[in-house]
Amino acid sequence: MLAATTLRATAARQVRVAPRGVATRTLSSASARAKVARAIESNDGVLMYSKSFCSFSHGAKEVFRSAGVDVTVHELDEEPDGVEVQKALFEETGQRTVPNIFIGKAHVGGYSELMEGVKDGHVHDLLEVVGIKSSLGSVR
Repeated sequence: MLAATTLRATAARQVRVAPRGVATRTLSSASARAKVARAIESNDGVLMYSKSFCSFSHGAKEVFRSAGVDVTVHELDEEPDGVEVQKALFEETGQRTVPNIFIGKAHVGGYSELMEGVKDGHVHDLLEVVGIKSSLGSVR
């Protein structure tokens, strides 16, 4: 009887697990929510949640690299709890995609929002608030 219960429980878990990269409607785990909250709360620079294969993530990293800005990057596809962390990020920000970028505790958004913020000077202003000098200010 125990084996049958375990099998059903295992099958139920398999139903809830989505293939890599597919968003589900289930809530993130409490530990993933706490992990994201701690990372944002302690962030005093640029924090990016990314996937190593994402061209938009690569583009965002290049924007910061070319401006001489160090970025703390979490590659969600390389972290054991990456799916749960991405769910927690969605719950926190309303954004399902990567990159998911924070400057200090401020949520910038994804690649499009980053580029818009670079263009209008908002990203430069946020970097100044956290004490980071960059060449992004020259874009204005």
